Amino acid sequence: MHKQNQTKRISVVITSYNEPKTIGNTIASILDRTYSGFFGEIQLIIAAPDRPTLSAAKTAVTKFKHQDCVFIQDDNNGKPTALNLCLKEVKGAITILTDGDISFKKNSVKILIDEFERYPHLVGVSGRQISIDTKNNYFGYISHLFTEALHVSRIAQMNGNSNQKYFPLSGYIMAVRTELLNFTIPTEVLVDDAYISLMITKDGGVLGYNPEAAAYVSYPKHLTDYFKQKIRSTGGYIQLKQMGLVDNSKRARTLIDDLKMFLFPLRYASNLKEFFWSLLLYPMRLLLWIRIYSLKFFAPKKLVTSWIRVESTK
Repeated sequence: MHKQNQTKRISVVITSYNEPKTIGNTIASILDRTYSGFFGEIQLIIAAPDRPTLSAAKTAVTKFKHQDCVFIQDDNNGKPTALNLCLKEVKGAITILTDGDISFKKNSVKILIDEFERYPHLVGVSGRQISIDTKNNYFGYISHLFTEALHVSRIAQMNGNSNQKYFPLSGYIMAVRTELLNFTIPTEVLVDDAYISLMITKDGGVLGYNPEAAAYVSYPKHLTDYFKQKIRSTGGYIQLKQMGLVDNSKRARTLIDDLKMFLFPLRYASNLKEFFWSLLLYPMRLLLWIRIYSLKFFAPKKLVTSWIRVESTK
């Protein structure tokens, strides 16, 4: 006999683009109840601008004979716009937000929901990101290094779910109390997950982290996509600071934060090849920060419009 979650109905929002091959796995990891571990009601809301992705999503939903669904074909004006359309539809007590190019680890849905019941003071809970890319090539290796660094940072910063400092939720796997999603995300926001994290904690709300809940993610496979993704995700924190949303207790991601983890890549390496790959990461990160700050000071409008969907992450 499974333990019934006290939360009877949740909403799950999936935003997607050009992901007909992967969105079925995303949906299955949520609607397969023996896999997700959650046996309450699920309202599924899926937004995508392209018909192939929506068609694949409908096919996947049909396999589970799931009726409580909302399908939205957005205008391809960016993820914040798609999220705003979805958030108008949410009905559950808790809303899980994720993307159409990932799948959850077994029992992740249950773990996220149980965390709210275990710690009633939490306003949002995040899970761990796990790279599914091979460690046998450079970009696959640094994807594993990156996700491990995120995990270590979250553990150090949040110090358990009863006495946390601040660390933003992960857009790949995050759950939020629906009543707090009473705002509109500005369309120019580059890091929607950080924006949501800041908005739901602005009145003193506390975020949680449980690494037993996890999202399996594929990351950029070459330098061009790496820089596109990192300029958006890392530079987006500078944007939030400029918007006046970041105070001393909720720091944006900065070069100083990178320096605090300066030795981590070298310690993470387990052999000579990985040690060399870790060394290569230092000039890459330096070039990334030079690019971000050059955009900030000399082309701020270009930084704001740098939201680019990275195809190799699908």
